[in-house]
Amino acid sequence: MITRKMTQPLRVVLVHWNQPDACAQTIRWFLDSTVPVEVLVVDNGSEEAGLERLRRSIADIGDGARLVETGVNLGFGPGANVGLCDFLADDAAGSWVALAPHDAQPSRECLEQMLDAAQSHPMAGLMCADVGDGMTPVIDPYFGGMVVPADPSTPKPELGEARWESVDYPHGTLMMLLASPVSKRWDSSTSATSHTAKRHN
Repeated sequence: MITRKMTQPLRVVLVHWNQPDACAQTIRWFLDSTVPVEVLVVDNGSEEAGLERLRRSIADIGDGARLVETGVNLGFGPGANVGLCDFLADDAAGSWVALAPHDAQPSRECLEQMLDAAQSHPMAGLMCADVGDGMTPVIDPYFGGMVVPADPSTPKPELGEARWESVDYPHGTLMMLLASPVSKRWDSSTSATSHTAKRHN
């Protein structure tokens, strides 16, 4: 249970491309979280038919979800940067922002458990949810980023159990970033988002 009252909804950035129905379901799953949430969908240049379907879905969902259209497929990282720039530019936004692809399937308690875990590790600035596949992200000196079987000496957590595990990099299934360290490193990351994006509230 969260020990500190949230004064703002947690911003969730979803990066979308050509999967409007999956994205709409993911929006609903996040809005059904046990903590207050607002969802920003960054559309990465989807085909017009799918984009229009996504627009209608977000309009039907109503409060709590909005859309930013890049007009081009920037890729996941630069598309995420569009959403993170929007978050950092909002003085009313909270301390943490969540980032996920358009087909993430979070449990209702997932975001709450991540925020609780962050409170127990005040030096944390970046974390990701475990996808439950028994693998650990590592950076190999020859092959780069990859996943390997988790240390067998580490007990597997029970379903719903929150705990920390050291990894070499956070996977993109669902990560959470703290505003302060993100903003300090932002000047080197924003060049890919200098185009004009259309916003739909």
